[in-house]
Amino acid sequence: MSLDILIAAEILLMLFGGAAMLFVLLSTLSFISGAPFVTTRREVVEAALELAKVKKGEWFFDLGSGDGRVVFAAQGLGAKAVGVEINPVLWLWSACVSVLKGNGANFLLHSFYDVNLRNADVVFVYTWQGTNEKLEKKLMDELRKGARVVSHRFTFPHWKPAARDGKNRLLLYVKE
Repeated sequence: MSLDILIAAEILLMLFGGAAMLFVLLSTLSFISGAPFVTTRREVVEAALELAKVKKGEWFFDLGSGDGRVVFAAQGLGAKAVGVEINPVLWLWSACVSVLKGNGANFLLHSFYDVNLRNADVVFVYTWQGTNEKLEKKLMDELRKGARVVSHRFTFPHWKPAARDGKNRLLLYVKE
C-alpha cells in the first residue's frame, strides 16, 4: 500500500471522527436544553396531526424539530409549518431537505424558549417532562385562545388535556 493511500485514509478517518464528535457535542446541547434527538414514528406523526386537526393555512410549530419529519407532514397538509431546532446539524439537515423538496417549510436555528408563538395555531412538542413543565408558562402566556398543543408522552402539570390518544401516547391541550 502506498504512503499516499495511507495518508488519505488517515485524513478521512480524522474528518469522520471530527464530524462524529461534533454531532455528539451538539446532541449534548440539545439534551441539556430540552430533550435529546429521538425520531417520532410516522404513525405517531400522523396521529398527532389528526388529533390536532391541522388545517390548511394554519401556523404549525414543532418545538425541537429534529430531522423535520413532523414539520414536513404538517406542511403536506397545507399548514404554514415552522420547525425550531437548537442543534445546528439537525437544523441544517432539515433546512436543506426543505430546499430540496421545495415545499416551503421553515426551520429556525433557535432555542424554542426564544421563539415567539403568538401566531401559532398548533404546537407539537416531544421533550422531557421537566422541559414541558418549564415550557408550560411560555405556552400559556403566548398562545392565543383556541390554539392547540400536542405533546408526545409528557404532560403539562397545570393544564388539563382536552383529548388523549393512548395508543400513540399523545395528549392534546387547547388554550382557553
